[in-house]
Amino acid sequence: MLAALFCSQIIHELGHAVSGALESIPIQSAGAALTLVIPSAFVAFPTSYIDALKPLARARVIAAGPCTMQSAGSFFLFLAGCS
Repeated sequence: MLAALFCSQIIHELGHAVSGALESIPIQSAGAALTLVIPSAFVAFPTSYIDALKPLARARVIAAGPCTMQSAGSFFLFLAGCS
């Protein structure tokens, strides 16, 4: 269960990272952590780059994680329905 949680967080953060790269935002830091027994992942961008984005571009970077999760969830539901 914890492995599935960690994998979903990695997918979520990859969505932000790819979206940031498409907007030419460098990644300030990225990593993973283990708090007690709950894994987590993160991607951080420099605030100055985020603040300089137009509102629509900023919204794309912010929404990329949840949209990636929705796409992944739909894909896995499709796979589950095919079996």
